[in-house]
Amino acid sequence: MKKILIASLIVVSFVLAGCGAATNTNMDTNADAANQPVVNPEQTVAVKTFSGYGKVLNFYHFCTGKLETYTINDQFFYPMEQYCLGDNRLAVEYSPGKFVDIKKETVTDAKNAPVLLKVEQIMQSKIFLISYFPDNCSTLYDCGAGMPTHYVTHSFNADTLMYQVLHNFPGRGKPIWNNDGTKAVFIPDTCGGAGCDEDVLKGYSLDTDKVKDLTTEKASENINNDAVLKDKRIWRSVSWDYDKDHKQTNTITARILNPDGTEKEIKITF
Repeated sequence: MKKILIASLIVVSFVLAGCGAATNTNMDTNADAANQPVVNPEQTVAVKTFSGYGKVLNFYHFCTGKLETYTINDQFFYPMEQYCLGDNRLAVEYSPGKFVDIKKETVTDAKNAPVLLKVEQIMQSKIFLISYFPDNCSTLYDCGAGMPTHYVTHSFNADTLMYQVLHNFPGRGKPIWNNDGTKAVFIPDTCGGAGCDEDVLKGYSLDTDKVKDLTTEKASENINNDAVLKDKRIWRSVSWDYDKDHKQTNTITARILNPDGTEKEIKITF
């Protein structure tokens, strides 16, 4: 009887020891998992959507990292844009789950954090202009006088799914695009708090990413303010020409209104 009891106790001891060993192995495994680095999932910072031509384009700014929002006292009146500290990705979704990556970069400080500020379609063409850059005014409330009105950094063709990095897109002026969205005449922004100046018309080619002066004549933008413009020449109209078959040509007609009420017509080839 004693031998049977002793044998039973020995078996129970081995079983308990085995259970303890199994428990310790699980604890070690859990501890190892807890020490593994946490990978942040990719988040959407911003998205701009366009639909047409039988397709939908989604322009995404993705973040793998930490989303931040700068807080200021009057944020109620001037909401700040989110920005990403970590891996930033600018991409276009041209079909569900299919992307064209345009730009990837790692950012560690707020001043260099990009913002997908704007995406706009050129006329009815299949070309889109993208403004993606560190806009400290919209993220950090670091604004100043005389800032550009255009911040275009890339173009994207919805037909070819090709993009282009742009370095010389004019920062100011009102663009008058040709029908295929490859060239624009910029009427200058010349009026501000101190009055109005006069400047030439400029031409911009999207294909070459180059700017050139189209006129030697100078005039002011037309802001419909006679008191401010009374001594200034004004760019009264600027338009692309059409031939007898109603096809747009590579010539432009510009009209200047002189202070005495007379007009001057200028023909430009671009």
